[in-house]
Amino acid sequence: MGSLFEQTLLLFYDAIILRCMEKKGLDSNTMFKRHANLE
Repeated sequence: MGSLFEQTLLLFYDAIILRCMEKKGLDSNTMFKRHANLE
């Protein structure tokens, strides 16, 4: 699962992305359309 540090970073960056989405007026569907799977 990862260390506590890694889990904290994931939560932190999720919060940053959600804040950016709010400021730009984007929703989850718009973000999923832009998502690219690089695997």
